[in-house]
Amino acid sequence: MTTFAVELQNPSTRSFCGLLRWCHTADWLAKHVVPGAEVIVFTNHVDLVQRECPRARLLPFDGTLSHIVERWQKRNREHTAHASTMDAFRRNVAAHKREPHSRCPSSTLLKWEVINPRHYANLTHNVILYLDSDVDARFVTSLEALRRYDFQGKLAEFAADPHCRLRATPDHMAPVNTGIMLLKPSMSMYREGLALLRTRVFDLETGFNGTGRPMVALNGTVTGKRAQPLVKKARGYWKDTWDFVCGDGDQGLFTAMYMARHQQFCVPKYWDKELRVHHWWGDQKPWYHPITCAPYFRFLEPHGDGHPWSGYHLPNLTRINGVQSCHDYLERMGRGAGRSCQGRTWPLI
Repeated sequence: MTTFAVELQNPSTRSFCGLLRWCHTADWLAKHVVPGAEVIVFTNHVDLVQRECPRARLLPFDGTLSHIVERWQKRNREHTAHASTMDAFRRNVAAHKREPHSRCPSSTLLKWEVINPRHYANLTHNVILYLDSDVDARFVTSLEALRRYDFQGKLAEFAADPHCRLRATPDHMAPVNTGIMLLKPSMSMYREGLALLRTRVFDLETGFNGTGRPMVALNGTVTGKRAQPLVKKARGYWKDTWDFVCGDGDQGLFTAMYMARHQQFCVPKYWDKELRVHHWWGDQKPWYHPITCAPYFRFLEPHGDGHPWSGYHLPNLTRINGVQSCHDYLERMGRGAGRSCQGRTWPLI
């Protein structure tokens, strides 16, 4: 599953052409690794995404969440400060200038849609495997390895854990990196998150609507019987600030909800390379740079990656809003790509 919000004014090939391989890989997972799983993409541009993901179930973002995110985007600067005084407002603006990490497109908050249970009639193990569109679940693993390490059994294990509703990995900045997540849907959690966003209040010191300083607010997650010590290594925690990557976006929201408000977060238990995915970090994406990572483009060949795509029908080479299909674009890039690959491997479950 992924979310993909397209900027309709400028649907750049750079931004969405990772979807083609992502959907190939998601179909492979659903057919061979977790039979019966469903590939879902939440999007605001069904026509464009359908062309690249012909087998996925495409769902629009919920109207209520979309409206809240639009209001969040338009909120005035005074609402970003928890305190109401002008002095506090000026300090908050100054802090943003010194530590500008937290600024994130408000569209990332649309990722909250993935925990809304009304979308899922038949969840495998009642678990959502969420992967950003720049995450490749096949680049560093194989079907044989996933079977050998009992990937399905580990999904069932997570589903049965009553103490964890979100399993993900902290990174050097954020207490939770939301690019790779295992989640359980929850209507109560979903509605509580909507209520939090409705306040339109975010502060670098106390986060969303006065959640609290991270070292205090996240204390229940990093201590106790089910402590998650890796959270302490995230800049947001040890610097005691919500000024981390997407602190005012999806990563801050998931941190606030699953760590501060509810201690229902856990990190992956299995760090084997065979159970990892590849995260094309930041701008280190093969479809951004035509001279990198020839292995990435092999899926375009009839027997790419050494495995046939089982008759996968490539999308028609048509244009939507003046943007051509990704297949031609990636083929051109792949012909000139070098061997060096960027990004990093990342724990999956």
